Amino acid sequence: MQVSRRGFLGGMLALAAVAAAPTMSAAEVKRVPNKYREALRLYDACVPVAGNSKEVNKRYNLLLTYLHDNFTPPEANAATVQATRKVLQEFNSLDVRGIPPNVADEVYPIALTKMALTQDRMSLDPDLLTQFDEFHKRYGRLIHEACS
Repeated sequence: MQVSRRGFLGGMLALAAVAAAPTMSAAEVKRVPNKYREALRLYDACVPVAGNSKEVNKRYNLLLTYLHDNFTPPEANAATVQATRKVLQEFNSLDVRGIPPNVADEVYPIALTKMALTQDRMSLDPDLLTQFDEFHKRYGRLIHEACS
């Protein structure tokens, strides 16, 4: 097998760049914000006030805002419909709480909302959630297709 000189030199340059890049210690890695950890922190702030409609909706709005800012809206294709169907039918909170979660990134906000409504019985009200329209715009069609 013959390797081109250009390919070999390019590979060596890439290795040198990686070797020269600064590495992070374990303590530094823990300090880096993790979108799942932060989402769970915001979610867990909602749990103690699950029965207080005004307060839980206020806190859940913060969570939805964070989710909308940090999770890419999914495309409604066969894979995301199947992932949504799995979240809705075979829900397991351990799948959602893992870091990283055992839930497709595209449907993670759906999984958190499913957990809020079923497991923690949060009294979420679309009329009090200013972020509900955005959530519906991003995930409504996907949820509808998964339930069909």
